Order: sequence, then structure tokens, then C-alpha cells
Amino acid sequence: MRLGGRDHASRLETTTVGIQARFRLECDVIRAFAGPEAERRAVGRANHVGARFDRGYAADIAFALAEGDEKEAGFYLSWLQRRAERLVERHWVEIDAVAALLLKQRTLTGREVEKLLDTGWRR
Repeated sequence: MRLGGRDHASRLETTTVGIQARFRLECDVIRAFAGPEAERRAVGRANHVGARFDRGYAADIAFALAEGDEKEAGFYLSWLQRRAERLVERHWVEIDAVAALLLKQRTLTGREVEKLLDTGWRR
């Protein structure tokens, strides 16, 4: 796996990343992996072409957080990908409910998602 090479990480390489910033970046990487994982779970196959940007973004962030150590970045990515898989698995009912409503309405506000999850998503 080739890591790095995009501008996303170049801003990080020149600064020390604090704990809060690291946490936010890890969440970004998990989100980048969660979309393709949810799609894989929903349709039974991965969309590698569609997820290319997400994987590249995640790799760049991991490479920067690992301070340029490609092996560490690879392990880091594996761990964050597993976190995304587990979160999608744990919250699949909610994800599926939001996706079903999106198919009907095409767009949702944050309030609509909150209302769905607070009241009507259990089937």
C-alpha cells in the first residue's frame, strides 16, 4: 500500500499534532472508511473506484500522524478501518433507516435525522 503523496497531510507534517487534533483526524479517517463499509454491507460488494479518494485521504492522514513511518501508518490504517467496520456493524439498523429515508426524500436535515433516530427508526 502506497501512503502519502497528497496535500492533505503536508500541513500536518510540519506541526506537532495535539491529542484533540489527533482524535478529530482519527474520526475523519473512520468516516472515510465507514461510507464504503456501509455500501459494502448494503449491496454486498465494495465500490473500490468510488472509495479511492476516501482511501487516499485516510492514507495521507495516517502517514502524517505516523510522522512519515509507512509501516506504522499501515498498522494505524488497519486499526482505524477495523474501528469503522465495527461502528457500521454496531449501528447498522440506524444507518439503514437513514439510508431508506434518503432514498425517499433525497435530502435530510440534521433535525430530520435526529427525529428519525429518536422516534421512528426501529422496525
